[in-house]
Amino acid sequence: KTKNVSTIEVKSNDEFGQISKAINENILATKQGLEQDNQAVKESVQTVSVVEGGNLTARITANPRNPQLIELKNVLNKLLDALQARVGSDMNEIQRVFNSYKSLDFTTEVKDANGAVEVTTNALGQEIIKMLKQSSDFANALANE
Repeated sequence: KTKNVSTIEVKSNDEFGQISKAINENILATKQGLEQDNQAVKESVQTVSVVEGGNLTARITANPRNPQLIELKNVLNKLLDALQARVGSDMNEIQRVFNSYKSLDFTTEVKDANGAVEVTTNALGQEIIKMLKQSSDFANALANE
């Protein structure tokens, strides 16, 4: 097995020369296709690393030549679209807000909330603030009686 493929030296323009040229074209096309596929796989691995870090906006943009890799790219990007719509853009931002809530700080919110979990997190924080205010008002009213 080798990574470097050399083409056939074409010495004539007869039928054998034409066949040699066609073989050379196929060798170069195959090499280019493999390079495209390799680049797409590398980018896919990088995209997964970005998503593992909490960023759900990452997408695979490289275009492989292999039809199965094209399908895999499309399926992974659709999965990321669904996660971004249902969860949000940044899982770290959601975690930051939940950590604030655990510390009983309900004044923080998810910035630029678009995903369902992000929006629900912000709504939850607002509802808790309302409930705490009502409880405080009720306690103050009882204390004044």
